[in-house]
Amino acid sequence: MNRLRRFRKQKGLTLEELAKELQEKENLKIVPDGLGKYEREERDPKRETWVKLANYYDVPVSYLMGLPDGLVQHINKTQTMTIDDVKSNRLRELRKKLGFTRKQVSEDMKECGIDIPPSTLSSYEKGERNPKIDKLEDLAFYYRVPLSYLKGDPMNFEELQELVIDWAYERNIIDVKKTPKQFMKVTEELGELAEGINKDNQGQIEDSLGDILVTLIILSRDLNVDLLDCLRGAYNVIKNRKGKTINGVFVKESDLHE
Repeated sequence: MNRLRRFRKQKGLTLEELAKELQEKENLKIVPDGLGKYEREERDPKRETWVKLANYYDVPVSYLMGLPDGLVQHINKTQTMTIDDVKSNRLRELRKKLGFTRKQVSEDMKECGIDIPPSTLSSYEKGERNPKIDKLEDLAFYYRVPLSYLKGDPMNFEELQELVIDWAYERNIIDVKKTPKQFMKVTEELGELAEGINKDNQGQIEDSLGDILVTLIILSRDLNVDLLDCLRGAYNVIKNRKGKTINGVFVKESDLHE
């Protein structure tokens, strides 16, 4: 299940508006109806289209496609995108996000004590040369992303949480004064999940669960608590709890006697 619809909704764009932006920003000519078919998985984008869509949304190609890991199988089964392709795409996306040329990135890196010439950055981004682990570490430090992200490895929950928090800070979403509004976003996504379950819409269910996690992470930061600490605390409470499952619902032992 791809994530195209989810990212478009997050940007608050119609199919018509998205088609216009893609042409202006990514030089991707596509009609709104075609985008709709991609979202409904009635038609598969070509490899080049996947890359441009991922560039526009500033996410890894593999994540946009809905795949569980960093090794992207090309949709038409005639080509494959290797782990090095994923790595080079991510380096290019991160630089584009800053709005820098390779020369500007190289000069900025020198201020941080990192020496990577523009020509080397170009070869990394084009997949012509594979960075050694020490250079990947330098690049991860400079771009403020987990090393696993640049390596093309699946990210763990803690890494994803940090990326969500950074994303929210960049957009001025995290603000204690906005806590009530953020709480409403959580309940809104719960409504989307309920609708997906009622309609047995697997795509909506997956999108809603992801959105719920994002909104909870942001809400927890507004409330100055760590969501993972909350999860650990909850698990420590339930791990030794005794009870009985009745009609698919676990009832703790103390409630069985009431």
